Amino acid sequence: MNDLEAIRARRSVRTYLPDPLTAEERAGLERALASCAKGPFGTEVRFALVALGEAERGESQALWTYGVIRHATTFVAGAIDPRQPGATLDFGHCLERVILEATKLGLGTCWLGGTFRAGVFASRMCLPAAYEIPCVTPVGRGAEKRTLVEKAFRTFAGSDRRKPWSELFFEGVGRRSLTPESAGRFAEPLECLRLAPSASNKQPWRVFKAASGEAWHFGLARNTFYDRSVSAVSLQEIDLGIGMSHFELACRTLGIAGSLKREPRVELPGGIEHVATWS
Repeated sequence: MNDLEAIRARRSVRTYLPDPLTAEERAGLERALASCAKGPFGTEVRFALVALGEAERGESQALWTYGVIRHATTFVAGAIDPRQPGATLDFGHCLERVILEATKLGLGTCWLGGTFRAGVFASRMCLPAAYEIPCVTPVGRGAEKRTLVEKAFRTFAGSDRRKPWSELFFEGVGRRSLTPESAGRFAEPLECLRLAPSASNKQPWRVFKAASGEAWHFGLARNTFYDRSVSAVSLQEIDLGIGMSHFELACRTLGIAGSLKREPRVELPGGIEHVATWS
């Protein structure tokens, strides 16, 4: 499975088989954590593979994830110093790459932002005082049958619905919608971005094709109330990092070279906040 296939195959899994990971699966995840620990803007993300003991598994539904995740035996937790420029973008970029590597191993995952107890994970990671754990993911073999809680979460979050191209991708720095035809060889990377997961499926990314050359401006349609009501760390910046990772991985798989840079800043329409440009 390559990155394009993993992006299309990934689904959020909230109910797991209670079996521990195999030695081969743990080794594959450890390799992923080591290879995905630095983001495009230079932030080092501290990852830990947190395996629950037998006693902890019985209490994990309430103590670890407020009952959102059932029967998981292992989690991936990531931590950053949020004071570093671009740290939240890098965090989303790095953890999504880990999640896609887990998908290639045949394992299920689920982004958790506001529905886990950070303290119990932090106690396993020995973090410096300034570090925070913005998100975690369970990782394991998904159960075939979804619980009623899982079905309700997918329905509430709109997990199976994505905004159309006309609301996400634009020509130049105006408001004229970009079509797959006019995107040319970037149609597939943009579609992979459109499929990226986001908190409550708000899909805050907006992408503008530069007027000249093969450059793409990534913007954030920030919902300030949502960010502040859910977490002290901007979940929507993490979402944009996730989306940019899909775009970059798709480009790399298709043999399209380029990189992300935060400067120079670009004026985008409609109150969209320019975050980075890929070229």
